[in-house]
Amino acid sequence: MKKKVAVIGAGIAGLSAGSYLQKFGFDTEIFEAHSKPGGLCSWWNRTGFTIDGCIHWLPGFQSTGDMYPLWKDIIPIDESEIHFFEELYQIVGSDGEVFRAFIDIKKLEEEMLRIAPEDTKQIRKFIKLVRKFKRVVIPILKPFKLMSLKEKLDFIFMILSRGRLILKLSRMTCADYGEKFLNPLLRRFFNSSYLPFLPFISIVVNSNWMVKEGVGYPLGGSQKLIEMIVGEYEKTGGKIHYNSPVEKIIITEKQTRGLKTKDETHYFDYVISTGDYHETLQRLIGEEHLGRKQRKWFTNSDADTISGLFISIGLKGKVFKNKEHRIFFKCEEPIVLNKGNEITELEVTIYDFDSTATPEDHTLLTLFFYTDDGRYWIDLRENDKIAYNEEKKKLLEEVIDRFEKQFGEISDKIVFTDIATPATFKRYTRNWKGGIHGWYITPEIFKKVIPKTIKGLKNFYMTGQWIESYGGVTNCLKGGRHVAQLIAQDFKKRDA
Repeated sequence: MKKKVAVIGAGIAGLSAGSYLQKFGFDTEIFEAHSKPGGLCSWWNRTGFTIDGCIHWLPGFQSTGDMYPLWKDIIPIDESEIHFFEELYQIVGSDGEVFRAFIDIKKLEEEMLRIAPEDTKQIRKFIKLVRKFKRVVIPILKPFKLMSLKEKLDFIFMILSRGRLILKLSRMTCADYGEKFLNPLLRRFFNSSYLPFLPFISIVVNSNWMVKEGVGYPLGGSQKLIEMIVGEYEKTGGKIHYNSPVEKIIITEKQTRGLKTKDETHYFDYVISTGDYHETLQRLIGEEHLGRKQRKWFTNSDADTISGLFISIGLKGKVFKNKEHRIFFKCEEPIVLNKGNEITELEVTIYDFDSTATPEDHTLLTLFFYTDDGRYWIDLRENDKIAYNEEKKKLLEEVIDRFEKQFGEISDKIVFTDIATPATFKRYTRNWKGGIHGWYITPEIFKKVIPKTIKGLKNFYMTGQWIESYGGVTNCLKGGRHVAQLIAQDFKKRDA
């Protein structure tokens, strides 16, 4: 008889785990609290526009890349339906000078030297550093535990041979490294492209990874991607229960037996949670079942999350022809948020490259910035809806004002506006503080390994944003595969 697996959450990680387990011969059912799949890989429609609330770009659609099998195993890939980028984005200086963040390392070096000859020595050092990691291969197709002895030794040797350098770069943030440059655009490159608090090692490794994997946008965005994954999953017999929030994971004799929804008890051989770490462990599992490692995370003052404010604007006409798809620009005057927090830079994405995002002869803009004060927006919405809506209105007016000062007037062309706040992300995902990337990955958190299991609790696994370092679509895809492989291996051992 086939073993049954319950998966909590129909986001990327849950769909990945379910898809792979179906391929491995298990029966899976996914329980999703929302009325549609996707989780944080989300989209919504406004007056004929489709807003992508997740994907800027994704690696792995190039058949020569290591990540290609991850996608190919669960969806049919047609490279003609991927819009590949030459640049990740552009950064606009206060004097109008534009820095183009090329994906190709040689082109990136040439652009850095063009924009900042005064930083030639430091630029050469940076490019040399990136190239040192060219042959570093991060194993993604299976977890370390399931690697062969040779694979483990090769990986350990690769890490040890660069051990001191990896340690040094992991202790430094992107913002720290940016301070080495004189040119303000290059300093912003290290503050804008990656979150300034991220370990600098992330830029070094990702710069090579993106070249190899190819960076693109699936036309149709999050909606098309999720619909393809769900379609393939359901073809294999997988089931998704929508509007079915899980209330409790059933545990007896130190083993998960299934889960409870509002109206029913469901029994399974294994349970996987891809949801929020706090929600999963404190409410669904219960603190009495937690191991020492899990308890430490709740008392770790470094363990926080980050959310964001996501503004969408629909415009009549093709307003920004020949503009790069993603642009960072400085606000002429800072936008002051609650508690005096200031927004000094905005990130705008112009969706001219995807005709499915807009009605004919229209333009979609999205503007985004991170906030570490998700609790403020959640509490404001819960306690004073009028004040919450006023705060959103004020923010929208200020964002449009700063945008117009940079790119010209758009007010007379606006068809619709929309704002998603941390309260929105909390409402639709149940994520702690409206978190959108799992843990706030600082150099301190980066060094820690977040366990996928709880010691002493059988047949329970976790994956997703809160388990895979820094989250993101591809990490969640990988994490779902890894958990499926671990369950398949566990069952194989018990069945032997």
